[in-house]
Amino acid sequence: VAVADTQKIKCLRELGFLYQDSEPSKGLEYASQGVTLAEEAGHIHWEARCLNIMGVNYERLGNYTKAIQAHFKALDIYLRLKDEKGKSVSYNNLGQVYSYQGEYAKAINSHIKALEIRDKIGEKDLISVSLTNIGVTYYLMQDFTKALQSFQKALLIDEEREDKAGISKMLNNIGLVYEQQEKYDEALFNYKRSLFIKQEIGDKLGVANSLGNVGNTYYNI
Repeated sequence: VAVADTQKIKCLRELGFLYQDSEPSKGLEYASQGVTLAEEAGHIHWEARCLNIMGVNYERLGNYTKAIQAHFKALDIYLRLKDEKGKSVSYNNLGQVYSYQGEYAKAINSHIKALEIRDKIGEKDLISVSLTNIGVTYYLMQDFTKALQSFQKALLIDEEREDKAGISKMLNNIGLVYEQQEKYDEALFNYKRSLFIKQEIGDKLGVANSLGNVGNTYYNI
């Protein structure tokens, strides 16, 4: 594969990633071009990477069927390449799409597959991401006991990594679960801990969110 081709594919994938939140139709265009060029060049690793970005852009556009197709194509390549990290990304992405579709059992299954791989290869930050995604899915299913278990496991990892942004986010998630369970004292305790960390790291949007959660909990008491 020519270096120029690889650089162009890499650039197209990066553009697809950069536009996925602001202009997913444009992001999809760039990622699709990356897939085509990677196929022509026989660079299957980059083809999978571009397919993943393509899938995320389809998901942002609400085209879940095509998003799932793209992620499965990427997964198939990663399985053939025995690329564990790539497989975990595809399973994670599939879990997100299934969750948006309300297919929660499939979402949990995909996120657990991603978690098992990430646990095996020791990617602590991504283990936390998978546990959070599992927790959010259980939360949406209103299985608050399992949601809490997942968030608490993620919190332990974030504390071990001294990831203050991750810790504050997880404390907020734990507070949300306790609020749903009408355990308002526990909810307030976690919201206030989250608020303190957000103030400490200068997360203004997060501070506003935590203050809103604290106020809402006092209102419900």
